[in-house]
Amino acid sequence: MDPSEVNELLKIFHGEKYIIVVGRNLKKRFAFFQKTDKADLSHIILHADADNEDIVKSTFNLAILRRNMNDISASEKQESANLRTSDCVDVLSKSKKECDELYDEYREKLEESDWLTTFLFGRCSMRSIWPISDGRS
Repeated sequence: MDPSEVNELLKIFHGEKYIIVVGRNLKKRFAFFQKTDKADLSHIILHADADNEDIVKSTFNLAILRRNMNDISASEKQESANLRTSDCVDVLSKSKKECDELYDEYREKLEESDWLTTFLFGRCSMRSIWPISDGRS
């Protein structure tokens, strides 16, 4: 990712302890493991301070993004294998807004179904660090 993509993501996900990026996973060395479907080219990056609540919300946001990515017609985007975060700023923003609007209801439904969102996941070993904004700046 280039710095302009990072800055755009930090604006979209301000105040969150996660960001979502779009593009091939370059850490997977073997072509066999590379996914080319546009919805599978999106990935969550967790902040070092992210907790289980952040994981639940980021996963919910990712599901919304992937649904929205599948709704993009081939004529509106470049070939899936070359898709990057900078190509998807509008759909990332739209998906984050939808997540913010629906998340409280989603969490309530999980809890009504006896899901304990604060204890769903174990420790994650891969984390990143960036300044967390409260969204007011």
